[in-house]
Amino acid sequence: MGTSEAENTQLRSGNATLNDSTTARHKPNYALVTGGTKGIGLAVAKKLLQDGYFVTVTYASDEQAAKNIKAELSDYAEKFEVIHQNLNDNNDAQELYNKFIQTKNKINVLVLNAGCTDRTSWKNLTWDNWMHVMNVNVNVPAEIIRRFDPLFENNSSIVMISSALSVYPHAVSVPYTVSKAAVNGLALALVKEYCDRNIRVNAILPGFVDTQWQKNKSEAQRKRITDKIALNRFAQPEEIAEAVMFAVKSSYLNGALLKIDGSYCYR
Repeated sequence: MGTSEAENTQLRSGNATLNDSTTARHKPNYALVTGGTKGIGLAVAKKLLQDGYFVTVTYASDEQAAKNIKAELSDYAEKFEVIHQNLNDNNDAQELYNKFIQTKNKINVLVLNAGCTDRTSWKNLTWDNWMHVMNVNVNVPAEIIRRFDPLFENNSSIVMISSALSVYPHAVSVPYTVSKAAVNGLALALVKEYCDRNIRVNAILPGFVDTQWQKNKSEAQRKRITDKIALNRFAQPEEIAEAVMFAVKSSYLNGALLKIDGSYCYR
């Protein structure tokens, strides 16, 4: 039995839609991960590469870590870029943008992972101490988002790495706790700014993660921490990266503050 002209037209239309969809799926997607040469940032970069993204990572000062990651990820050399860039003030955000657009003209995923702390006691804390943490953890990330705004495609994803210590007061570093609480507020506020373009903004709140930052603590310090965690251990960077990828991939997750801390303070 033959097909009618109307059916043939519908079939051709369906095939065109399928071809357009296939082409869209094979368009290159670009990701930027700040602080991406070690720890959580490196784990995120690896998962993005495995998922087919072209990935750019930044680092501030650790040249050896940058060399190590280039060697480790040599199989992805054509899809991987490392940029040396301090992220301490708004001019640094512009410099990063200028370097990025030398080889890219769009961005689909932005993971703001670079951060710092300052353990100066509250009574001895200076204005410069305070502002350095605020700049690195929240002011510069906000400026990066503003600068990169023209490059965001519709349906892109912004993921900010906050901290569970934005919820639980952290007496060792007041500016760290306050800056990460501000990151949470920034993520929520930007949902309204980007909803018209279907750009999703989420924050990940890791607890204590077994990175070099934590490994430098004494065994006694580490035990005091794990004794407070229901799962009785530190997270692995890959576990936090899985949460980041969930935020990247989940098309209905928006304005979420995902606390990934093994239930800290539950013991």
